Amino acid sequence: MNIYLKKRKMVVTDKGITESSATGETNTKWSEVNKVDETSEYVYIYDSSISAYIILKRIFKNKNTLKIFLEELLKYTTL
Repeated sequence: MNIYLKKRKMVVTDKGITESSATGETNTKWSEVNKVDETSEYVYIYDSSISAYIILKRIFKNKNTLKIFLEELLKYTTL
């Protein structure tokens, strides 16, 4: 299986985003996030012009949970 398709855990804090998997952990500070975007199916959190965290919207319990997540992202980004 491709390492990019394995299960990962993402934690959003006031310091940034921490993504962990069986193979390690990645930390991204809010100052490194340069764009947050969304489509009907995904949320994209860009940490460069060609790299982003891609989150399926369907993983959220409901639309309100997704809305809270997006509001939390926008609270820490100045985009």
